[in-house]
Amino acid sequence: MKEFLKKIPFFSFFTDSQLEEIIYDSKEKPFEKDDFIVREGDKAQYIYLLTRGVATESCKSSYKRIKERLEIGSIISYHQIISGHHRYQTSCVADCLVYALRINLNKIKKMMKGNKKVVFIILQRINFFKLNEFLWRESFYFFTRFYTQELYMFSQTEQDSLVQIVNTFALKKYKPKSRVNITSGGIFLKGKFSSFSILFQRKNL
Repeated sequence: MKEFLKKIPFFSFFTDSQLEEIIYDSKEKPFEKDDFIVREGDKAQYIYLLTRGVATESCKSSYKRIKERLEIGSIISYHQIISGHHRYQTSCVADCLVYALRINLNKIKKMMKGNKKVVFIILQRINFFKLNEFLWRESFYFFTRFYTQELYMFSQTEQDSLVQIVNTFALKKYKPKSRVNITSGGIFLKGKFSSFSILFQRKNL
């Protein structure tokens, strides 16, 4: 199972020992055709990795309905890791007999935050920053459908076009009291501003 996980882009950011811990805490579950693997509105406790079969992920509450076909190696509801929502924002139904690895969501979140009792290897910090960037990129399409008011300018953009747009993005993390440079524009993803003002200066013609 560990070698299988290593081939999945999401899990490539984790160390061997972390993958072993994830596998130990996970369980492969079967789902019959038309069974819900996750249901929109239920408490989000797990993410699922498809190990056999195909499934369809959808969202009825979004402005523009989402319907995604998932195959072996797909992760169901990975956007829950960074969305901050405690309930599933999508549903996923098995299209045939499906096996999926059930992975504890809080376990993944804790690994990404890190254990503050030990000193982190710098490389691991870099890996988890890259993992965050990967998750934001992969989840952006879903977020444009979930948060149509906040991301209105992208809410009706087709998925293929969004992929091209997102590839031009760069994720930046700012420490408390640091200045945020958005002269080229940006999307505020997470955190708070204690005070924030933008000054527009007109160039002399």
